[in-house]
Amino acid sequence: TWYIGYDVKDDAYGVSRGSSVVIKENETKEVNLMVKRASAYLSGKTLDGEGNPLPNVSVMLMPSSSGGSYPMGDSTYSDEEGAFEFYTEPGAYTLRAMVGEDSELTNPEEQTVTLTASGEQKATFTFVPGTITVSGETTANGKAIVATVWAWSQKRGMKELESDETFSFKTLPDDTWYFSAVADVDRCVYRLDNTSLAVGSKKQYSVALALQKSGTCLS
Repeated sequence: TWYIGYDVKDDAYGVSRGSSVVIKENETKEVNLMVKRASAYLSGKTLDGEGNPLPNVSVMLMPSSSGGSYPMGDSTYSDEEGAFEFYTEPGAYTLRAMVGEDSELTNPEEQTVTLTASGEQKATFTFVPGTITVSGETTANGKAIVATVWAWSQKRGMKELESDETFSFKTLPDDTWYFSAVADVDRCVYRLDNTSLAVGSKKQYSVALALQKSGTCLS
């Protein structure tokens, strides 16, 4: 199965959701893709806690019907003035903005917007330093291990963390974080699919990620 998408340089015709096609061996198929005219417009700003422009922020606009899943929708980066914009179809959308993994700032809560064919919608995201530390350790068979950890929440988006037996990140109060992890231990794959941590108003929280052997080891 191939998933086919495309970009159109003319913003006025920049709406594309792509298509998928299943191709069997020795089969030839023709795929026709329809470009729709963009009739809705959204612009916005990404700022730090003092109101200064924050450039190079990843901003994602996802149709609400996608459930906020990451593969759907459009994405862009804020420019040097912290500005971003989208040309798209009218409808209900989820808007997310995320800084890089090495930033000390925390991602703001996602926003929901309804775009129409008339008028311009605006959105502003403000990023502030985290006040709460979440730390964790990754283990397998009772021993500390190196692993790749994914952490995500509905309010703050997703983080990919490299655990050198331990990991940590900053966040804000009143949220629930979910974790998964994967590691290679002696040529065997170990995984943790999902565990959660409720974060309240304390300054520090910890989570233990105990990975389990998954599948057959390589010889």
